[in-house]
Amino acid sequence: MNHLIRLGFIAPMLLLAASCQSEYGSMKFFMGGVESTPLTDDREMIVAKGNAYTDVFRIQQFVLLKAAEDCLAKGYTKFGFLAAQDTSNVSFLVNRGQSTTDATLTRYGDKATVSGTTTSTPATIMPMVAPGATVYVKFFKGEEMTVNTFDAKQVAANLGPTLKK
Repeated sequence: MNHLIRLGFIAPMLLLAASCQSEYGSMKFFMGGVESTPLTDDREMIVAKGNAYTDVFRIQQFVLLKAAEDCLAKGYTKFGFLAAQDTSNVSFLVNRGQSTTDATLTRYGDKATVSGTTTSTPATIMPMVAPGATVYVKFFKGEEMTVNTFDAKQVAANLGPTLKK
């Protein structure tokens, strides 16, 4: 029975955390997102950021889908990555420790005695990682596929339905 009570508490918390992860789309202040900046006709910089509830794998998917969409929008068929930088942000959530003392005062005539028990809870520090990436992309037209290039139509077809729910 105790497990059912815990599950009744944990399941909504997990759903809440999952709903807080970053969504694919333009950058929002606390929620993250993905944006691109054209550098030349066939190159751009893509910046993707998530919040502490977003998995790094999801940020990689953001970058891939954005590159595929922009590649196709500009009339290219393939894309490859020139360089990438991890721009994740780490912060720490600190829960202060606490001490509680239960004391008993006993009086004997004109004298008193105090006895007590102190209980302490240590401080906890939890790292909060907000994943991020800055990636430089090059677009290609009709060139032969290589190990370092992606077919933009296939990437958009595979990742688009998953990320744009």
